[in-house]
Amino acid sequence: MRGVILDAKTLGSDIDLQPITKLPGSWTVYEKTETKKVAERISNAEIILTNKVVLNASDIRLAKKLKFISVLATGTDHIELKEASRKNIIVSNVRGWCTSSVTQHTLALLLSLTNKVGQYSVDISEGAWQKSDTFAYLKHPIEEISGKKFGVIGYGELGKSVSRIIEVLGAEILISERKNKPARPGRTSFEETLASSDFLSLHCPLTKENFHMIDKNVLTKMQNHALLINTARGGLINSADLVEALSTGQIGGAGLDVLETEPPGNSEPLLTKDIPNLIISPHIAWSALESRQRLIQQTRENIQNFINGTPVRLVEG
Repeated sequence: MRGVILDAKTLGSDIDLQPITKLPGSWTVYEKTETKKVAERISNAEIILTNKVVLNASDIRLAKKLKFISVLATGTDHIELKEASRKNIIVSNVRGWCTSSVTQHTLALLLSLTNKVGQYSVDISEGAWQKSDTFAYLKHPIEEISGKKFGVIGYGELGKSVSRIIEVLGAEILISERKNKPARPGRTSFEETLASSDFLSLHCPLTKENFHMIDKNVLTKMQNHALLINTARGGLINSADLVEALSTGQIGGAGLDVLETEPPGNSEPLLTKDIPNLIISPHIAWSALESRQRLIQQTRENIQNFINGTPVRLVEG
């Protein structure tokens, strides 16, 4: 088997690829692959591994020997699945590998906002605590999670995992129904979730239907003190509308691990200086070392099972 890894650098330089590259066959590893080079690099490949490199219909058609694609992530929106299916190419992904890491990072963003960690750190570095006339420097109000309502949009594995942790901290969980859908038993309507949540956390995949789901209309329906957390996909939020909501005090704050374009350009509205109560991390919620090691192990299993004729973690076209 001839295999190719198109964007190994996205997994980090501290990750050992040998569990994959020591599998039977020959492997070519590319750190990154530009769009214009994809067709050339996969032309003789039987197995392709990609994290974020797009495989469009044209690329897949030109890869005459291609039999198997294993995505180095859970999301497969960058793979033309219909064309892969038409050519009888098997596609697998990895699942549940970063649940602990994303859950932990979601909590980190939330606690950074509720406990004003960043603001107090800056104050101390500027000497504010040192000049205080009392033992505690109480400039930024801290709020408890206990007794509050935590809305979850997207109740798959990640949404459930985050909810379990938040529930331990004493919050009531509101599981949002899909927008414009009647609430099923155990769910709260989308509108009620917006209106009632003190904290709102996004854990849904990005689709054509929910692109820019969090826009000006939605943000105006949230409480003025509400905190918005997004560790899912940047395209779920209209950046300009969120900037306006934060700048005018329409909502209380936001913690984001994802932006619509990554890496972002200088024109990204959310990178404007001095937006109040905004924390952004560079798409790292998934990236705990243990999570990335599980990704490698699942990918090895995907390839080995494909070779053995018993493919697993199949993605349908």
